[in-house]
Amino acid sequence: MILKLLSGRWCLKITMLERFKIGLVKVLVFWKPGRIKVLTRKLVDFNQVGIPKPSQENGSKLIFTTRYLEVCGEMGARKKIKVECLEPEKAWELFQDKVGDETLNNHPDIPNLAKQVAERCGGLPLALITIGRAMACKTTLGEWKYAIEMLKRCALPKMENEVFPLLKFRLLNQFDRISDAQMQGDYIVNSLLSACLLERDGEYFVKMHDVIRDMTLWITREFEVTENNFFVKAGAQLCEEPDVKAWERVKRMSVMENNIKVLKETPKCPNLRTLFLGQNELKVISNGFFQFIPHLTVLDLSRNFGLRVLPKGISELISLECLDLSATFIEELPIELKSLTKLKMLDLSYMHNLRKIPRQLISNFVKLQIFRVGRLGNGDYGVDNVLSWGMDKLIEELKGLQHLNILSIPIKSMISLERFLSFNLFRCCTQALELRDFGVLKVFNVLCLENLEHLETLEFLNCESMKEIKMEKL
Repeated sequence: MILKLLSGRWCLKITMLERFKIGLVKVLVFWKPGRIKVLTRKLVDFNQVGIPKPSQENGSKLIFTTRYLEVCGEMGARKKIKVECLEPEKAWELFQDKVGDETLNNHPDIPNLAKQVAERCGGLPLALITIGRAMACKTTLGEWKYAIEMLKRCALPKMENEVFPLLKFRLLNQFDRISDAQMQGDYIVNSLLSACLLERDGEYFVKMHDVIRDMTLWITREFEVTENNFFVKAGAQLCEEPDVKAWERVKRMSVMENNIKVLKETPKCPNLRTLFLGQNELKVISNGFFQFIPHLTVLDLSRNFGLRVLPKGISELISLECLDLSATFIEELPIELKSLTKLKMLDLSYMHNLRKIPRQLISNFVKLQIFRVGRLGNGDYGVDNVLSWGMDKLIEELKGLQHLNILSIPIKSMISLERFLSFNLFRCCTQALELRDFGVLKVFNVLCLENLEHLETLEFLNCESMKEIKMEKL
């Protein structure tokens, strides 16, 4: 690492090997009377590189840029300014500046094509600069049209070589306990937020910039050259399931947020571990669809409002650990689910049409760690069904699941609630409680729930007779 003074400018140069080791994209130190500007991704010891520390005596100020919020704290930043994605007009100005007038004026149709390329960058300055420079020497319509097509599919080679290596991040490790994985997941999400690789989308959601999404897909190609491990067609407006040959060897697959109505094929996918089918228009899944996917561990069928029946062939998924059926219109869980003995997470939230969960089904999931059920519709639940009798039968089956650590459940009577609260297991793991159809109960004392250590959500549904909710020490 070398520090030089060149024409009144401090320049900290690093070798490619050093750049790889310490993760620096670019380090430049500019000196002007009264101001020092630093561009860095790592903590810089200014005394070590010979930069005078700003003080009232020398009247200087220090400005530095970083992608990491933690660096601001470590370097004692007094004021932090987040740089947002550019508005369309400013993004277009930046892109024009990097492409140059000579190229833009080379053909009357190039400016319109250039605007399309700029739009694909989504206001991300780094993408606008890198792609703008890459396109500065592209003077034919064919080259610009090709660039647009490549950006629609994934990304330009220039982006792969210069932008994406700056944005790599670690993937999740494997955990035996889902709660441990969730803690690390929360940590990683917050780290990505502080590094501006994710953005908040309301109170409960985050979103990823299109360019960064392309980066994640590029990473899978870069580091897993020998295998096509990922198949991602989320939000691609698919109306039919993709050709089986295109994904028969993949490990992770996402076709969520499409318009797929029927899964009729019998795919042979010996490597598939994760399958996201949520937010489609699924109505029918053939019995043979799951027949030859022996190692599937995660299946998401959530928010398929037309899905009313699960195929009996789901019993073939003997390796399944996570099953999300939330916000589907499934009316009955098939007893064939009993073969899913490795299940660790089962989400039955917002299943308004669910009328039956067979007895001895939930108790069979001895490894279950997360169980969510709630917002069920009203109706006659019948016999041989754990949803009947105020959820007493469901409580009876849940109490034997010693690995349970996150529980969301509806309770339908005060007697059932008292019985529920008598079990230590539920005191430690209940996260959400839905009290509904409490009949003639007029007053409810919330402090009867004080032993539910991890309760986050309490809901009252169809409790018209309840006039008062109080907090009095028992």
